[in-house]
Amino acid sequence: MARNVTVQQIIDRARIHADQRGSGFIRDAEALTLMNEIYPELYDELVGSYENYFMTTGTVTLVPGTTFYALPADFYKMLGVDFKVNADTYVTLYNFSESERNNTFVSGSSIPSGELRLRYIPAPVVFTALTDSFDGVAGWDRLLSLLLAIDMADAEETDSSPLYRKYQRTLQRIQSMAAPRDTGMPARVVDVYSRNLWSYYSSFRYRLQGDEVELISTETVGGSPF
Repeated sequence: MARNVTVQQIIDRARIHADQRGSGFIRDAEALTLMNEIYPELYDELVGSYENYFMTTGTVTLVPGTTFYALPADFYKMLGVDFKVNADTYVTLYNFSESERNNTFVSGSSIPSGELRLRYIPAPVVFTALTDSFDGVAGWDRLLSLLLAIDMADAEETDSSPLYRKYQRTLQRIQSMAAPRDTGMPARVVDVYSRNLWSYYSSFRYRLQGDEVELISTETVGGSPF
């Protein structure tokens, strides 16, 4: 990890910010509960930068004719879905919108056997112990210690406005620095219809439905490509 910090370290620093050194007003167990409430704020800032700080992968085994499959238990946001053509080749699947559901001949019976690779952002973790750790990246964990300090000050009914100003400065820093993550390679226009087997698999599509992913094969006259 770039900057590994523990929940205990965040709590200790929050007490310094809130001028509650040695105070038992907010116990560690209560601070842990608050930590689980504020951590998603930093997490969403990094997710919203679209720089894949937390990307992971999962697989789905396809059953011919079956259109709905459970998403991973920790699923939050989808980055991409790939169909495994063979051991060394994947093809990108594209989604379809709700308004397109009846625009073509739709058949679940033509869903093939095989495997999907899901590239996704997992939901933020829930901390269960003070020794749990996470990646603060570039000192961005300061945001959490300040948020926690604000909650501590508010609970003690003391003025938290100076802490809030520090929080705003830290947030602005994160927002300005989170992207681009790959500073050596600027973003560029991508041809999503390039020749990567797309013409053979253009009828195989997906969409997210609650805690499941729905697959369809939009057949035209001539049948399925599978």
